Amino acid sequence: MALLTYKPNVENSLDSVFRKLFDDLSEGVVDSKPNSFSPRTDIFETEKEFIMELAVPGMEKKDFKIDLDDDLLLISGERKREEKEGVKYYRNEQLFGVFEKSFKVTELIDKENIKASYEAGILRIALPKIEKKETKKVIDIK
Repeated sequence: MALLTYKPNVENSLDSVFRKLFDDLSEGVVDSKPNSFSPRTDIFETEKEFIMELAVPGMEKKDFKIDLDDDLLLISGERKREEKEGVKYYRNEQLFGVFEKSFKVTELIDKENIKASYEAGILRIALPKIEKKETKKVIDIK
């Protein structure tokens, strides 16, 4: 039995534009590292910036590291489980361990002014757009 995957043509869609802007380098890769997870990430756009929000509840600011190396934005962190003496789990769906996500950012981002914040379990990274300067020039005809 063959497994078929439907991939619609998204070249002209908004999804295609976002994929080109933020190429998630870990997309489609199953992380086989023990004690690791991949937080869900939303990426959206406002008039002045792109926003990335990672769902990482139960962590603190000190648990994250964000690096920008040329065009590579690397977000990593670790969520540790507090061991509880005398506790027997019957169901455990919370994610613990380390994570690392990397995104390729383009020339549309003002890399000098990227900001991050963490509140209510959401790591929010604001990537401001480079302001487009209209270059209008009158060309004399000779």
